[in-house]
Amino acid sequence: MILVLSTLYDSSTRKLIYWLEANGVAYRRLNGEDFDESLNALTIGYEDGIDQLNIIVDGEELPLNEIKLILDRRTHSFTQIKDQVYPEQSSLKGWQSSVLYSFLTGEFFGLSDYVSAKLKGRWLDQPQHTSLNKLSGLDAARAVGLKVPATIVTNKRHRLQSFVERYGTVITKPVAEVFGVEINQDMYMLYTPILTLEDLTTVPESFFPSLFQQCIEKTYEIRSFYLAGEFYSMAIFSQLDDSTQAD
Repeated sequence: MILVLSTLYDSSTRKLIYWLEANGVAYRRLNGEDFDESLNALTIGYEDGIDQLNIIVDGEELPLNEIKLILDRRTHSFTQIKDQVYPEQSSLKGWQSSVLYSFLTGEFFGLSDYVSAKLKGRWLDQPQHTSLNKLSGLDAARAVGLKVPATIVTNKRHRLQSFVERYGTVITKPVAEVFGVEINQDMYMLYTPILTLEDLTTVPESFFPSLFQQCIEKTYEIRSFYLAGEFYSMAIFSQLDDSTQAD
């Protein structure tokens, strides 16, 4: 049996499930949001010299001993937690809601990491590798001989200015994952902006440590998916869209 870990509304997981069903593959899907529902239960513990790990979804216990392969696709959308922490009528101040949200999501990730370590079976992808660190990715690419753009992380404008003067056009992006901010029911997402010397006039002398890279003009973009010792690559002509020319 394959255990698919995901979130409730992930469209890519649905496509994977269609493929598994078409090929008659036994599977169970476990969403992070499943534990928000009253019919579902999670019990972890140690009593009377016995380890306990029981997961009940839709009133049925997950047969953990039948799992042979585990796919870690997503973790949790935290929608219900957001609704509970940031209700329209709340006695909490904004920063208090943020602290509570950070605590609850941190607790979930702590439990998720522990459950992942306890699950028996072959992991198709390791949970600790699902969150991208771009600096580690660049190190890995260089280690196998791939070319990577010049990159710095700095918190000083004069160092950034020297970098821009050398390479002409520079981009900036997060070291870890991108995220969105919801303001007045509108979602604002991080993107990859281009920086020039003119832009540096608005940058303070000291700022939060940020990643900057030499901008490489692309003819097309190649996305490679690695699975079980094989690479599956595709070309994406994202340079044809002004909004995705720099990424």
